Order: sequence, then structure tokens, then C-alpha cells
Amino acid sequence: MEPKHVVAITGAASGIGRAIALECAKSTWCSGLALADINNEALLHVQELCESVSKETGSKTVSSHCVNIRYPEEIEQFLAETLLAHRNRCSVLINNAGKWIKRKQ
Repeated sequence: MEPKHVVAITGAASGIGRAIALECAKSTWCSGLALADINNEALLHVQELCESVSKETGSKTVSSHCVNIRYPEEIEQFLAETLLAHRNRCSVLINNAGKWIKRKQ
């Protein structure tokens, strides 16, 4: 039997991060998802969607964490909580969060 994997995704509340989270929730090789984003409201919605979708392929542990990637301590806390929640396992880290810089014209 192939081992199941835990996937941590930053920037999971929208766009590519959201799409990746939903695909992982559908997959049979993923046993856990740790989702992070600065937009907690949208993130909780994605968590609910992932939990709903994952019921079709077997129950997965899905956790969400409000994280601002500007602060290293928040990233460290997210990773520590992810490892605790998933028995010291994190097979894949998708660093999709980014900081938008508005340029002066």
C-alpha cells in the first residue's frame, strides 16, 4: 500500500492555491491538508469545500491557519502546527502565497 501524504499550501484561499487544495482533497494519495492564507474568511470556506470534496475519496484531515507570510514567526507556527496535527509528517509544501508590491508611477 502506497503511503499517504500530507500537503501544506500557503495562499490557499483563492486562485491557484485554492485550485491546488481542491485537487488534493479529491486525490486518493493525500491523507491531510494544511491550508494557510491571510484571508481567514475565504480560507474557512475553502476548508469546508475540501472537507466536503474529500468525503468522496476517503476522509482527510483538513486544517486552516490564518498566516501573514510577512512575519517569519507566523510561518514557523503554521509549520509547527501542521507537523503536530499530522504526526510529524509534511510530504509536500506548496509556497503559493505572495506579497504584492504596488509600484509608484
